[in-house]
Amino acid sequence: EKLLNTYMREERKLFLGGLAEETTEKDLKKVFQEFGTIIDCKVMRDAATGTSRGFGFVSFASSFMTEAAMDKAPFEICGVKIQPKRATPDKPRYKQTNMEFNATLDKACEGKRSIFIGALRDNISEEDLEQYFSGFGRVTRACRLSDKDTGEKKRFGFVDFADYGVVRKIMNITKHYIKGKRIRIDMTRPRIEFSHQTKTVYVGGLEDGIDDPELHQYFSEFGFVTRALRIPDKDGPKRKYGFVDFDDYDAVDMVVTQREHYIQGHRVKVELALPLINDTLYECPDAQEGTTETWEEKVQRKLQYAIPD
Repeated sequence: EKLLNTYMREERKLFLGGLAEETTEKDLKKVFQEFGTIIDCKVMRDAATGTSRGFGFVSFASSFMTEAAMDKAPFEICGVKIQPKRATPDKPRYKQTNMEFNATLDKACEGKRSIFIGALRDNISEEDLEQYFSGFGRVTRACRLSDKDTGEKKRFGFVDFADYGVVRKIMNITKHYIKGKRIRIDMTRPRIEFSHQTKTVYVGGLEDGIDDPELHQYFSEFGFVTRALRIPDKDGPKRKYGFVDFDDYDAVDMVVTQREHYIQGHRVKVELALPLINDTLYECPDAQEGTTETWEEKVQRKLQYAIPD
């Protein structure tokens, strides 16, 4: 599992060779920030002299951001034309034998009849999804999610199949392309079905320096954030967890489906927050008239329901 996580991190990392000597991390961020959240950016330097070694790395929060950057290459950085490449992991992807790997994949796909599709281009329709995946088995639904207010198609969706075993065939292929563009394939988590009961996610493992503005900025990549709150502690510094509210359920789907989340280089834990009927997780003090409960008391009361198992 640790080796697989290492490989997944490498999928989101770009290698940049041939950098000018004066290139800094600030220059790299200026060029690549348009493609998504950058969790790490580094120009490699000589340990003794501090001079640039002529190459560096940029890591994104999600693999589809890396793909978007690759599509727009090459780039001009400090007057030098740079062609990014995918970073190569120091270790091989799998040390398992083919038999062991197949057994692991068989178990992961057991009982699955739905897959998550990401990194969809504007010209890829639901009909395109159905046509492509019908080559693996009978498709019962191909859905590209839309913004409920604007009707604009989002860059992700789901495909459901009539039979078990189809997902196993799909996951056996490492790369999938529709209309010449690579798309992202993942198995939906069992808990994804509950995401349409809440517009809130729980975020744990927050380090010092990660506060409401940092949470808001990071999760805005997935949708419109209505509230981002790191839980205060009445008698000391803020606690190590918080909550993020979105304006729709689709953003929550995207957040919980992504395996890893990094804020300011720190990995955070993201889970669905259990829904509260006819209530939001954290309201303004005057949200309910006639109550004597303070805002802090309300937070403490709701925490016992909102934190996932």
